Amino acid sequence: MRTSTALSVITVAALSGTARPIAAQQLDLASKTTIAVAAPADVRRVVATYDFGSRPRDIAFPRMVSVVDSAGTLIGKASILGDSREIPLTVTIMNSDLVLQGQTADGVLTLVLENQNDVGAKGGTTGRWILGNIRGTLRMHTRN
Repeated sequence: MRTSTALSVITVAALSGTARPIAAQQLDLASKTTIAVAAPADVRRVVATYDFGSRPRDIAFPRMVSVVDSAGTLIGKASILGDSREIPLTVTIMNSDLVLQGQTADGVLTLVLENQNDVGAKGGTTGRWILGNIRGTLRMHTRN
């Protein structure tokens, strides 16, 4: 009897090391499975585009500026006539005005677009610009 009891204990010990319940096997399978999730695409929504019809021709001044919503943050970009690169612009809202700033070949450009934080602002727009010691007024067309 002692031999069969010892054999039973050895058999149970051996089986317990290799045999597992189905739930445990499924858990192991799940822990070894890797699920690849693609990162979401960089989604940017154009809020407004401004075309500067009358602009200074002798300085690095944008011909077009776009304001984009990127994950809840407003960013701007400017296209300079004769330059293939786009200039990044910071966007700040001050009361009802939109203030954009960026570094151009001629220095830091500041654009103040008047009343662009108003809900009803569309069509033609006015503002002012500063580039170093040079200042001027803006007339532009808005494409929303």
